[in-house]
Amino acid sequence: AAAFAEWIGTHTIFGAFLVGVAIARTHEPRKQAYAALRVVTLEFFVPLYLVSIGLRTNFATNFDPLLVGVVLLVATVGKLAGAATGAWLGGRSVREATAIGFALNARGAMGIVLTSVALDYQLINERVFVALIFMAVATSAFGAAVISWIMRGTSPESWTGERPVPKDAVN
Repeated sequence: AAAFAEWIGTHTIFGAFLVGVAIARTHEPRKQAYAALRVVTLEFFVPLYLVSIGLRTNFATNFDPLLVGVVLLVATVGKLAGAATGAWLGGRSVREATAIGFALNARGAMGIVLTSVALDYQLINERVFVALIFMAVATSAFGAAVISWIMRGTSPESWTGERPVPKDAVN
């Protein structure tokens, strides 16, 4: 599928994405295929892809601290403000809304993939590429720690308003 996507003139990632969507269904044979492909993907292809990104650009030479700071600040403030405001308007407390904002701020894998595609098509230069990769990694890495800090002292049951199901409950 990736080769076909490349052949028709789109990026290889779109072909791979479509296969993932097609396999990730609820039917049992597809679940088994998905589980098998997930292991191969996460343990072989993802590290290979990330190494190829690292080999493509000299991160030390193209690291611009001011650009990285601006990208990280604008991306975080923009997404955090929008997501937290939406959660707050939806009835969540300020604390919960802030935690939701940080959860949605993480960009991770999709940010890296889209940034790589933009570099491949020369929509961005290597300095912007490095700044966007740094932002994707940083927002993902710090998200869980910040959410844990914000929600400390609260129980998971209070996050949804639902009571936990006892472990010995019978369906």
